[in-house]
Amino acid sequence: MQLEKPIEEDLVPLVWRQNVKLEDQAEIIHQMVLGQIATKEAILKSLEKNEYNNITATYYLLAEQKMRLDKQKEMKKLLGMNPLSSSKMR
Repeated sequence: MQLEKPIEEDLVPLVWRQNVKLEDQAEIIHQMVLGQIATKEAILKSLEKNEYNNITATYYLLAEQKMRLDKQKEMKKLLGMNPLSSSKMR
């Protein structure tokens, strides 16, 4: 069995710091500090240096989760606004 070669867009990270909303960044950092993952300063330093460690891994997992939840909320909102969508789902 031959594996398919990844297409270029597969090589782009799903989440990177620049595409996380500023208010979400602040919320994620706050959650991490409350969860005693690291200090705010250590989190910002790791992100700034683009380090590969437990701090950035946690940050990006939380960011991905937040973005996924936001997308789901938006989809539900859009489906709720479309009267045809509810009849199609039955």
